[in-house]
Amino acid sequence: MRLGILVDAACDLPRAFIAQNPIRVVPIPIRIGRRERVDVRDDADTKDFFLNVLAAGETDVEFRAFTEDQLEALFLPRLVLDFDYVMCLTMASKRGPFFERAQKFLFQIIAKHKALRQAQKTPRPFAMRVFDSGNLYAGQGVQVMEMARLIRADTPTKRIVRRMEEIIPQTCSYMVPSDLHYLYARARGHGDRSMGFMGYTLGSALDVKPIACCLHGEIAIVAKVRHFTAAVERVFANVTREIERGLVVPFVNLSYGGDWTALAQLPGFLALARAASARGVEVHWSQLSMAAGVNVGPGALTVGIVAQPHSFI
Repeated sequence: MRLGILVDAACDLPRAFIAQNPIRVVPIPIRIGRRERVDVRDDADTKDFFLNVLAAGETDVEFRAFTEDQLEALFLPRLVLDFDYVMCLTMASKRGPFFERAQKFLFQIIAKHKALRQAQKTPRPFAMRVFDSGNLYAGQGVQVMEMARLIRADTPTKRIVRRMEEIIPQTCSYMVPSDLHYLYARARGHGDRSMGFMGYTLGSALDVKPIACCLHGEIAIVAKVRHFTAAVERVFANVTREIERGLVVPFVNLSYGGDWTALAQLPGFLALARAASARGVEVHWSQLSMAAGVNVGPGALTVGIVAQPHSFI
């Protein structure tokens, strides 16, 4: 059986990993003022977006999801003819409309696939399953890494489905924003007063960075640390501790809204990498997606793991 994976472009994965596995990426249109560009997880285009849009001070940005009809036009022939079973993993349903749109697309593709496959003389029926990742960015990506590992191992489809149902509730991602001015300006522009002026001013003056955790689709601030590098070091220390305890899946996934080659220079990364190597855990890193950048700003870091229940220290 030919198994495929469908994810939205907000799912942070290395471009090489996408190319080496049966992964298809749903583009995400990004509105920038009155113009638009599309996130297709192209590294050069993404770097340009962070440098010349977000880092340049543009805050009138937002992303949207394709409609079911647009998804059908993009993917109906490709998915139906390339695969027998597609597993679609979307951004957390609480954080965007992707899950709902994918479910509606599922009904359309099931209703219309037979004629295409009959023309290709493919007797096996086509099937598709949509999962709500309950997570974001690097957290969604680490789930895809496990799914791809199981597919490479020729794991039966039912076992892959059960495994995804097991790991989704155990997936958490940590996020460290770098540019509080961007977050404040964008929130103000969208009528969000959750980041008050006094809180922003104090945080900026002291260079305090919040550390957020996404779990079960909910985002909570787990710490506030002075200076971005110190906050990143704190996150890496917590992830290293979970590696040493034993991760549920053998991957750590990182994404960075800047020059991702500089990730290895951030404090705490070397200790994390050594702990991972000693325990057979793969560490992957990539450029933060445009959609993620819209939400967390330029220079942000996200880290995804699947771990036992734990507290941030």
